[in-house]
Amino acid sequence: IHVVHYNNPDRWFEFSLVKLEEEIVLVTVNNITTQKVAAIEIERQKNLLDNIMKQSPNGLAVMKAIRDQNGKLIDVMAVLLNEASERLMGVPAEDMLTRSLGNIDPELLKRAFLDGAARLATGESFHTEYYLAHNYRWLDQDALRKTHKFYEKYGGITVVLSRFLPVLRTFAPFVAGVSEMTLTKFQAYNFGGATLWVGLLVSLGYFFGNIPIFHDHLNSIVLIGVGAALLPVVAGTLWRFARKALRGN
Repeated sequence: IHVVHYNNPDRWFEFSLVKLEEEIVLVTVNNITTQKVAAIEIERQKNLLDNIMKQSPNGLAVMKAIRDQNGKLIDVMAVLLNEASERLMGVPAEDMLTRSLGNIDPELLKRAFLDGAARLATGESFHTEYYLAHNYRWLDQDALRKTHKFYEKYGGITVVLSRFLPVLRTFAPFVAGVSEMTLTKFQAYNFGGATLWVGLLVSLGYFFGNIPIFHDHLNSIVLIGVGAALLPVVAGTLWRFARKALRGN
């Protein structure tokens, strides 16, 4: 079988030669121009897509729909994505190609795909904006989301109380920053906590500093106070580890 290409205009023919007898050959000619043009166009589109995926600063991904038994869209999974997607999502490409979006970021799945798919099904155009927080690989994203919700409700009082807890007061600013607490809010509660902390200690020293039992056993009292402050934290940590161990068993 031989394929011959003629220019002006482009035409492709497939020649099949079958030997019938000595010096006699059956030649079959098949016009495959349509198939060749389609194949070339597919290859051109593929190269164009590859070039766009590589050069685009925007995250681009081809997603595969995941449906339930009733045909309802419940999740999506990437089958093709560019380097920008990996950089913007902060998730390794191998994870994005093997895990569904609902497993990676349930909120993004809901807002960017499930809500949009419902509108697109009716022919309605759809656009959404979504804030995608940095997805640092060394942070537990599930714990980070829980911390963010906790700080939204109790962030202020947490910053204030952390002033009274050794070690924790060192990490409170870091956790507040990761949880996206505004600088103004943090500084207000931080100043309030510091004022309360200093005022309380100065007052205790003023009123109890000259009492012999406190004056003579100051070091022990300080250690007892530090231990009492850390005890709830240590107990809570041990309880979490014990609960995880029980779930594992």
